[in-house]
Amino acid sequence: MTSGIPEEKATVIAMNYNTKVELVKDFQRGITISLYHEKQKQKHERIKTNSTVTFSMICGIPGSGKTENVVEVDKKENYDDETYDDGFDPAEE
Repeated sequence: MTSGIPEEKATVIAMNYNTKVELVKDFQRGITISLYHEKQKQKHERIKTNSTVTFSMICGIPGSGKTENVVEVDKKENYDDETYDDGFDPAEE
């Protein structure tokens, strides 16, 4: 804790103050900001990002070779930065 404030909250507050200092410097250089344009830019970036995402779910009984099939497809398609999650296995409970 820093001055009675949890460390992660203090970090967020410090980052927000840093952002405000950067904004003041930008305004002093004559840069203007349009909230409408910023929101539109975020919206377009989100659409662009989401349009390239694919999701595949493979279901089956444990030990049926699901993970091996996914790895094989990954090699064929040359996907990068993929994460494989075997998920919840009720047999292990």
